[in-house]
Amino acid sequence: IIISGAFIVPGAIIAEAVLSYLGIGLRPATDPNALFPVSWGNMILDGKAAITAQPWLLIAPAMAIASITLAFTFIGDGLRDALDPREAN
Repeated sequence: IIISGAFIVPGAIIAEAVLSYLGIGLRPATDPNALFPVSWGNMILDGKAAITAQPWLLIAPAMAIASITLAFTFIGDGLRDALDPREAN
């Protein structure tokens, strides 16, 4: 269960970011003084408008999505290798 969960989480993160980017995901915070925005997809959508002047507004959330999905994938792969009962080692 843990291993399959580690492989499901990256897909859910990407799906949520894509849906938020398209405008049908989580709604942004209504409080203008909110510390964190709701989604990396919303951050990418906001950064798309300022790509020529401030490219880090697009690059930072994209790199965060890529790194967290890779981390979960590597963790799931490592757990699968370590806990596989069919492994000969």
